[in-house]
Formats: sequence, C-alpha cells, structure tokens
Amino acid sequence: PDADREIRIGALVREQTLKALNSASNATNSSLPGPTQALANSVRDGKFYFSNSTALNQGLMDFRRRWGNRKLEDNWRRSQKSASDVASAVTPDQAIVNNPFQQTGQNQTAANIETIRRTFIEGIPLTAGQKLISDQKIAAAYYDIGNYYRDVLMDTTEALNTYEKLLKRFPENPNQLAIYYNLYRLNLNINPQRSEEFKNILLKDFSDSPFAKTILDPQYSQRFDEQEIAFNLFYNDAYNLYLEKKYSGVLSHIDSYGQKFTGRPLPAQLDYLRALATGRTQKLPQLEMAFKELVNAYPDDKLIVPLVKEHLEFIDSNRLMLNERIVALVDDDPNRDRFVQEPGYQTLPVVAAASGIAEPRPVASPVTSDAIINTPVEEFSVFVKEESALFYFVINISDPVVNLSSSRFGIGQFNRINLPQAGIKHQLKNVNRENQLIFVGPFEGRDAARNYFNSINPMIKEIMKIPAAKYSTFFINQQNLDKISDRALLDRYVEFYKSNYE
Repeated sequence: PDADREIRIGALVREQTLKALNSASNATNSSLPGPTQALANSVRDGKFYFSNSTALNQGLMDFRRRWGNRKLEDNWRRSQKSASDVASAVTPDQAIVNNPFQQTGQNQTAANIETIRRTFIEGIPLTAGQKLISDQKIAAAYYDIGNYYRDVLMDTTEALNTYEKLLKRFPENPNQLAIYYNLYRLNLNINPQRSEEFKNILLKDFSDSPFAKTILDPQYSQRFDEQEIAFNLFYNDAYNLYLEKKYSGVLSHIDSYGQKFTGRPLPAQLDYLRALATGRTQKLPQLEMAFKELVNAYPDDKLIVPLVKEHLEFIDSNRLMLNERIVALVDDDPNRDRFVQEPGYQTLPVVAAASGIAEPRPVASPVTSDAIINTPVEEFSVFVKEESALFYFVINISDPVVNLSSSRFGIGQFNRINLPQAGIKHQLKNVNRENQLIFVGPFEGRDAARNYFNSINPMIKEIMKIPAAKYSTFFINQQNLDKISDRALLDRYVEFYKSNYE
C-alpha cells in the first residue's frame, strides 16, 4: 500500500543517510592520525619514533589539531581549565565539525537525500511489465544460487532447498524443466520418493524435452551435442559451396540431408540456401515456388520466413522484369541486395581503435577468421557504467580461428528483418588472437542494446554455426569495448557485466 511504502522508503533513506554520515566520520578520523599512528608509521619505516624529528613534529601537530595548545602538566585532559586555556583548546568534536572534508560530506549527503529517495521509488516495479522483469531477475538469481550450492559448495541440502523455494515462488520460471531434472537427480539417494515425483513430471508432461530424453537415455545429451556439431559442419559445407558458385553442388548436398540426419526435419536456413541455389539455376516460377513452399513448411520460424515473405512481395511488385531473366537471380541485378540476402564476398568494416579509426581493408575472398581487423589498445583495468553512451551487442567466441562467415550471415538475416532502417551493422574484432568478438551496433543507450539482446538471444543458437560452448553474449558500451585488448580483460568485463547488468 502507498502509505506503508512511504514509511518503508523513509526508513531506507534514513538508513542510507546514516551510513553515509558514519562513512564520512570514519574517513575524517582516519585522516587525523595521532601520535600512536605516527609511532606506527615510524616503526614501519624502521626508525625509532623519539629519534625521528619528522615523526615528533607530525605527532605534535596532530595533538594540537585535536586537543589544542595544552600545557605540559598532570591531568591535562580534565575539563577544569581557565578561560584562556579553554579558548585555545579544540575538542575532538570541534575538530570534526571544523574539518572541511567532513562538512562537505554532510552537505553532500543532505543534498542527496531526495536523490536517494527517488532512486528507491523508481526502483520499485509497479506496472505489470516491471513486475515481470523483477520476477525474472529474482528467479534467475535463485537458480544461480542453487547451481552454486550444487556445483561449487557441493551442498546438496541447500541446493535442494533453493530449487524448491524457487519452484514454490515462481512455478513457471524459464528454468522450470532444468529445476525438475536437478531435483530428480539430487533426490535419488536422499529422498527416492521425491525423486520419482519429478521424474514422472518430466516423462509425462514434458516427454519431448531433452531432460526427459536424458532420463530414458543417459547418452542422449552427448549424442545430441555430436549431432549439433555435425549439422553445423553440414550447413557450413553448403554455405561454402554457394560462395564458390557451385549451385548444383548445393542442391545435391542439401538433398543428402535426410540420409545423414534421420528423423530430423530440414532446418529453414538450409531450405533457404536450397531456394537461393534454385534461383541461381532456374527461372522465376521455380524460385517463387521454392519460397512459397518454405513459408508453408515453417509457420513458426521467425528468422527465415519473414525474410522470404519480403522476397515474395518484391517478386509481386517486379514480376515482369524478373520473368524476362534466363535465371531468377543474376550477378548484375542492381536490386539483388534488397531482393534476397545471399552468402557472398564482403568488405571488412571500419573498426574504431583506441589510437584512432582503422582504415577499411577490402578483401577479394570470403570473410574468414583470418580476414579481421586486429585492434591493439592500451590496457585499462577499470570499466565504466556509462548508460547514456553508445552500446553494442557482443558475441564472444573463445576460438580465435573458427570461421564465422556463416554465423555473420545469420546475424545479417536477423537484422534485415528486425532493424531494416536502423543502420545497425555487425563487425568483427580480434582480441589478441585469443578470442573473436562479433559486435552489433551502435545502439543509443543501454536500454536499446538490452532490447536487441532480449530479441536475438532466443535465436542465437539457430544463428551461430559453431558449438554453443564456444560462445557467450553480452552488451557493452563503446568506452569499455575499446579497453578490451586480451582475454584477461575480456573475462574481467564479463564479471563486471554480471555485476551491473544481469
């Protein structure tokens, strides 16, 4: 309720203000070392205090600053002093009050009380959308904590408690099935009956999930990973054949898909390459039919189908011109770039480096892991959280030599549909020959980068044609991106990112 919320916010503001005042007070006291501190310093320096004139003078000045000009006499701390003595003395409290640093700290704290209050108010999720985002953050934090108990501390009891707490509070969270599986595995020897409950939930209600399949076949995950690797190789072979203009080879290669991947439907991306190869070898009716069949075959696809629908609209608007061609897609078509998106030869983009702007370097061959711009920059150890700056979405690839041409092709497909007028580009940066970074942008501010992150991440496994274990994603501002010059700094930024943006 509003009234209770105001009371709670008031208490939090007072708590934060007191912390700030105490911090300033401690800083002031530590900045006024007495003779004891001077003695400690002299001992640390290897000199006897009473033989060190510098230490003696410093101790005398510190004493006078704190206690005033006291006579050398017994019981000098007592309050019975003459008027002149009291006037010349300075009490500890007065020393603090008169200290300009302390005074400034208090003034700043007082001036910032409203800012503190506003920060609390703005951080409260009141709308349905804000509440959803807040719940997602809390659920993700619980899941990370449970995994930490399970994998790092090896504390099965606390891991179980955390997973159970998460399910009770957020039963429909994104990691629901993984939690069921963890509860099934962790309870096997502790509570077999509870383990059986979660096993049955997965087998009955989520029989098509990889977790249910792993329960029935412990080797499923390993075979699935091997199948993913094999598919990526198969796709890249088709992609490279297209680059080499061996269109008949593309068609025959894709036709062999069913023999190599029994029971796995042909992915939309491969079907798109097949349609393009058809357009390169046949007239418009065959290309148009291939496009329409693709749209009908993948009604739920969000990466390729929107692109193909755009192609079909172009065909409807330019049918007479396209019908005159011997083959539907030709090299000298001035409209080809906006008609279809094909694998092709690219020019390396301009990449900003710390020392200036690197010149673009044209290449006469497909972009590979060797055709990149290496941007050596000065090593910085501190990252900044500048949220109004230009931001980039980044895919961090731990393999410095893997060919990313087909992956960048997929990113271009996504951008063409989702950000057609935004001027967003994807570029490649080598990090000390240890990592590769595909960075997409620029975006105006953190929120725009986060929105892009949230929209592309669900499709990133479909886009990237390398093993998932080799890459991760995040967003970063321009200042921090320019500072990353080796893997150590990259790892440090990932920790910074997790602390500030996740």
